[in-house]
Amino acid sequence: MLGGIAGPPDIRPGGYLSMWIRKSGMLLSAALILLATAGSVRAQSSSGGLVLGDVNLNGKLDLVDAILALRFAIGAQDPSPLEATLADVAPANPDGTIGDGKVDLRDAITILKATIMDGTLPPLTVGGISGRIIDSSIVGIVVPIAGATVAYTSTESTVPLATSTTDRNGWYLIRNIPPGNYRVAAVATNYNPADKSPIAVAANKVARVDLALDPAGGGGSTNLNTGVITGKVVDTSIPGYVQPIAGATVAYRTADNPNPIATTTTGADGTYSFTNVVPGVYLLGVLADKYVQQITPKTITVTAQKTIRQDFVMDRAHGPGGGSFLTATITARIVDQSIPGVTIPVVGATVGYRTADSPMPVATAVTDPDGWFFFGNVPPGVYSLAVVADKYAQATTQSFSVLPGTAWPLGDNTARLLTLARAHGDGGGTFDTLSLTGRVIDQSTPGATIPVVGATVAYRDPVTQAVVASVVTDSQGYYWFGKVQPGTYQIAVVAPNYMQTLTKAQTLPPGVTASLDIQLQPAHGPGGGSLATGTLTGRIIDQTIPGATLPVAGATVGYRTLDNPVPVETVQTDADGWYYFPNVRPGQYQIAVIATRYNQTTTKSFTLSIGTTVQTDVPLTVAQGTAGTSSFTAATITGQVFDTTVAGVRPTIAGATVTYRAVDGLVPLGTTTTDANGWYRFPNVQPGQYRLDAWADGYTVDTSLKLTVPVGTTTYDDFGLKKQ
Repeated sequence: MLGGIAGPPDIRPGGYLSMWIRKSGMLLSAALILLATAGSVRAQSSSGGLVLGDVNLNGKLDLVDAILALRFAIGAQDPSPLEATLADVAPANPDGTIGDGKVDLRDAITILKATIMDGTLPPLTVGGISGRIIDSSIVGIVVPIAGATVAYTSTESTVPLATSTTDRNGWYLIRNIPPGNYRVAAVATNYNPADKSPIAVAANKVARVDLALDPAGGGGSTNLNTGVITGKVVDTSIPGYVQPIAGATVAYRTADNPNPIATTTTGADGTYSFTNVVPGVYLLGVLADKYVQQITPKTITVTAQKTIRQDFVMDRAHGPGGGSFLTATITARIVDQSIPGVTIPVVGATVGYRTADSPMPVATAVTDPDGWFFFGNVPPGVYSLAVVADKYAQATTQSFSVLPGTAWPLGDNTARLLTLARAHGDGGGTFDTLSLTGRVIDQSTPGATIPVVGATVAYRDPVTQAVVASVVTDSQGYYWFGKVQPGTYQIAVVAPNYMQTLTKAQTLPPGVTASLDIQLQPAHGPGGGSLATGTLTGRIIDQTIPGATLPVAGATVGYRTLDNPVPVETVQTDADGWYYFPNVRPGQYQIAVIATRYNQTTTKSFTLSIGTTVQTDVPLTVAQGTAGTSSFTAATITGQVFDTTVAGVRPTIAGATVTYRAVDGLVPLGTTTTDANGWYRFPNVQPGQYRLDAWADGYTVDTSLKLTVPVGTTTYDDFGLKKQ
């Protein structure tokens, strides 16, 4: 045997006569053979590229090669595919190639001549690729793969330019390849394809390319126009131990169609294989009882003559597992993480998945002793999860999409955590209602959280202003309302020593716990109030010094309706100038203020809503001129008298006389004189329209013909007198 190829016995050095052999009517001649070699010429395996004509694979042309070619030519020995292609060296073709696809006498003579002369064939313009295809599974032992198909292609394509079949020893040879860079691929029954690139081919040389093929489950691939997908499905839930999952169903599909193109089942070792896969882009999915179904997060690209590997590590299901490639799985763990660093399962929570158009779940499940729930065979769609559990705030997730063959949420079991907050109340609830909670705190100390204990909290309809329910805050300032009907609400809060408040209206959906913290301001008064009324408060300040806040203590403050100047109620400001009216009915009001040494004033109207506190600070100006305090039902007229004789100069006139009378009256209703700074003042003037006159000795008279004086206000009117 010569390198695994049958050959002649050892040939000793010496001279031999030519032979005449008749076969099939054809006379074949062999020339005189002279042996110049000493010793035997047994074949040696070559570690480099093969040489055309070197049939015995010893790296050179010799007598054994010629004898083997002759035996092939006369039919004395059947060549393997490798031997046949090595021996086919004649004729020389015009295009620079050699051979005619068969081994005949011309080939034996050509090899003999090359042996006798210089041991080489004439130079060629082409090269070749040769090598051996072996089994990769047995380390340290070369197991040839007979009958494998080997092709060479361009480096950018998988289209075969030429093919060869391996002989019984796994050898192949592809000849007449133009110089350049190529890719070599091999396929074989029961094996996965393999390839190698780039392969440089040079003229008159044969590049050696060996390929080791991995054994395939499922028959392997023998098609050069398809690829193979293979992999292993395992369970790694036990640390340090990889357990194959036998009997798992694996499928591949296109990205736009959930229906599998093909399915297969994993073997006892967890492996699977798809052979003869048409090149393209695919997703792979896997199902197994007691495991969470999976789909590849990204597409895989299958190329002809290549094997792509996709392994799966499956998570054990906290439920039946399995599923189908046309549906999805929703599974997660409900936990309590209120203690930092500690994850506590919420056992017995009721979980439902629901669509956007109904608060009621499509299906429900109860969490197991580890807090897990499992929904299998979920139709693809958009859902949200709703969870209710005693002593916890009910919750609904944001909407999410589930796609065929997938499990939500993505990630492994360690990432599938949904956290519930502990309830500051009974917790629980129903899927079609909601919970309302929050904390009432004192905001007087920046950066400090001071709970307001015993505050009354209510939620109310902002349209009807009806209180739906009320509770009292606990020792930490929390309130809780369970089983609240979905709708639009406001939260009202009253507490002793604090200003009552009312939140803006908010629309609340079912299945959630709305958390609304409320900050209260300390009251400058008794605080409190009622849920059916409001509060008026504010500060009376002296605005004499710009930028300074000077409280006016002891001022009389009243709130009044727009149609009655008599206050509904009055109070005195405290030492810091604050006033406070609790339990005021909702409506439109004005704040009126009178104070010794200050001009009276009345604010613009404002609206007090139920459950709110309106704070109105009122600045006062110091009164000048005639002393006297006005009243809420009267008004004040004041101003200055100036000398306007010289343009641009306005000195005040002391001792000027000012009167006011009815517009059509002749008798003054009041007369006064200006003080040292030219100021005059009429307190306790009845609201109405008046004529004012001002004069002084040596000056002309100045008149205001029609001055309107509103109730509760101070009206300013200055005069300019010119010297006569």
